Amino acid sequence: MKWTDFFNIALFAFLWVMLIEKKSGLKKWILDVTNDQLILGIVVPVIVYAAIVIVGRIMKNKYLNAE
Repeated sequence: MKWTDFFNIALFAFLWVMLIEKKSGLKKWILDVTNDQLILGIVVPVIVYAAIVIVGRIMKNKYLNAE
């Protein structure tokens, strides 16, 4: 992974937290879905996004470097 991948993941996490804080309806919905455990509503989407970034990087390297 490149440093830009880490930057993108950190930026996504920051923006996700800011969006949750700004939109009370989103925060209420996340609390309802996660049984009042806001940390799950923050950590799980960030992990999913990180997994998508990592898989995208692996697939890009695999198919662009194929002979």
